[in-house]
Amino acid sequence: MPLSNDQRDFINFIEHWWFSHDDINSKMPTPQNLRDGLNWDNAKVSRHLKDPEVNKALENRGITLADVTLLLPEQLAVANSILDFSDGRPQKKKLEELGVTTQRYQGWLKQERFQRYLKQRAEALLGETQHEAHTSLLRNVQRGDLNSIKLYYEMTGRWSSKTASDLNIEFILIKVVEAVQKHVKDPVAIQMIAQELSGLIGTPQSVDKPVEAPVKAIPEPEPTLSLF
Repeated sequence: MPLSNDQRDFINFIEHWWFSHDDINSKMPTPQNLRDGLNWDNAKVSRHLKDPEVNKALENRGITLADVTLLLPEQLAVANSILDFSDGRPQKKKLEELGVTTQRYQGWLKQERFQRYLKQRAEALLGETQHEAHTSLLRNVQRGDLNSIKLYYEMTGRWSSKTASDLNIEFILIKVVEAVQKHVKDPVAIQMIAQELSGLIGTPQSVDKPVEAPVKAIPEPEPTLSLF
């Protein structure tokens, strides 16, 4: 049975609200929002909130009106399939196999509990697959891949692509303070910025006198391991 015009208006209002509000706590419109947005009375809003057809249509879009604290079985299946990176099939194929539309999946991504589960699982996978990253790096080193060899030596502290000028952070920060003094006219703001930056370089600065920034001779870089 097709939805009535009122049912479609109600569903469309909630769907638009759902996808246009990023704040988890305000993702669902309140009854007052529904009354004002649709220009309906309390009884009509309440009736549609309890309408099984409306709820089903919203669930098909990944939107649930119920206050559910646990993931649905379909959501768990989808999350576990999406995060199974040993299965190289496209995401759309995985969703089709589980009978979940991309529209419904996109709606789930706006649900706090589904978001939280995906993030926690993804974070855990980072730690669980670290050995694979190390193994792949060593495998490429054995094959003679130059970029992998550079990365390996940087990770082990035996070589760095940075020059001495890259490491002269103190000189750069002093120049930043000079630029602030030149372009910022508020003395209090200048003092606060100078104090924060001086904390990084260990040399307190005052706005009472210009920042002294003698040009330092950049030391010659130490001999580094040649890979060529």
